[in-house]
Amino acid sequence: MKDFAPPPPSGDKRPRRRSDEAPAPVSLDPPEPTLPDPAGPRPLSERQRGHRRRATGVPPPPTLTPLTVRLVADVVRPRREPGKRQARANRLLARRRNRIRPNYARAALRLSLLLFVAVSLAALFFSPRLWVRTVRIEGLQTISAERIAARLDLRPRTNLVLLPAARLKKAVEAEPAVARAHVRRVPPNSVLVSVEERRPVAVVQTENVFYTIDRALVPFRKSESAEPGLPLIVLGPAADTVQDEQTPLVPLGKRMIAPGLPEASKCLTWALGRASKFPLARIVVDPFGGLCLNRRGGAEVRLGTGADLDKKLSVLDLLLTKREDVLRGDVSYVNLFAYDAPAILTREAAASAIVAPRPGP
Repeated sequence: MKDFAPPPPSGDKRPRRRSDEAPAPVSLDPPEPTLPDPAGPRPLSERQRGHRRRATGVPPPPTLTPLTVRLVADVVRPRREPGKRQARANRLLARRRNRIRPNYARAALRLSLLLFVAVSLAALFFSPRLWVRTVRIEGLQTISAERIAARLDLRPRTNLVLLPAARLKKAVEAEPAVARAHVRRVPPNSVLVSVEERRPVAVVQTENVFYTIDRALVPFRKSESAEPGLPLIVLGPAADTVQDEQTPLVPLGKRMIAPGLPEASKCLTWALGRASKFPLARIVVDPFGGLCLNRRGGAEVRLGTGADLDKKLSVLDLLLTKREDVLRGDVSYVNLFAYDAPAILTREAAASAIVAPRPGP
């Protein structure tokens, strides 16, 4: 019985091999080399392109109709820039569309506020009611009010708001006898000037000129004689600050600088704190810087130079506590050149040394 082979499908044109047919012989020889086509690769047909697209999964290109080509051309075509007139027209149209309706009530309110501020400023700076008409000066004891008024130098029609208070304060403090000053506006038309005068603590004598100084060693008065009731500080020729006869000795209102004066000021401070124990009459500074304290009644305390001045004053304070004669001033002098070995000469010993005759040769 022969094998039956079904007929091939209608789409497949290749013949089917029967089961009883022998297979085709297989050649073991290498295939003959094929030479490249001198005309180049052949172009693919439309059918071959379709097979390749289906194998790779690439979709076919869209079919362009005349309408599609026209739309693509319209999209790709660059738009023309509008002209200047068209751009201006577009801006004006945009402004009209975005324009906010004006609020006339708010505009009137703003205008009224602006006018009110302008009128207020004009009244504040130019009104005659704010002109300075009264100047009150407080704290004067030895300075005349006319000198302070001359320092102020206020012109007529000076506006109180525009008053230069800082400049007037400096002008008042330029007075040598004024330590501090304050200038304050008092509405509507007054100025209050508060003055604090310098307090005299001593008188400094340089040759024949006497200067009244305060605790800061600032001279503020000059006279030809010492003021009564104040300790006197006598500066020797070497401590004088005069350079020539035409140059003033010491400028008033500025701190006095002279050799030996700081040490004398320290002694003055010490004596003012112990006025009941040691009533100071004068402090003498010799040309070599030596200090000598003269107590009322004639007692002297010789301190020497300013070296170890604090220790010398401490020893003097201890002597005032321990020695009744030193406290009462019944001594001729106390020598503190060597503060660890003070030498005291009583009045009796000084009198006997003067009365006793000298031994003959």
